[in-house]
Amino acid sequence: MTVRRRVFARGKLARVKALTSVEVQNAVAAVRPEWLRIPDATRMSGIGRSSLYELIREGKIKSVCLRKRNGIRGIRLISADSLCSLIESALSSRGES
Repeated sequence: MTVRRRVFARGKLARVKALTSVEVQNAVAAVRPEWLRIPDATRMSGIGRSSLYELIREGKIKSVCLRKRNGIRGIRLISADSLCSLIESALSSRGES
């Protein structure tokens, strides 16, 4: 399967080389972040914010909080790999693929 891209250059339609599905997958993989903020993780996974914090507390998802020394507020980041592996393990335990 190939994907054709068209680009407008100086108001004219220009043809660009067709991408194979492997090239598209590689491009998507290159863009996928390693760490996600809470709103991005909820959008990506469909898991609610409270449930994400519960999974973090139980140690099922890896996360880190970036903040200044002795600070109270910070930025919570979730590992995209641990989130994906949690979802995949839940699917495999149900026998789905």
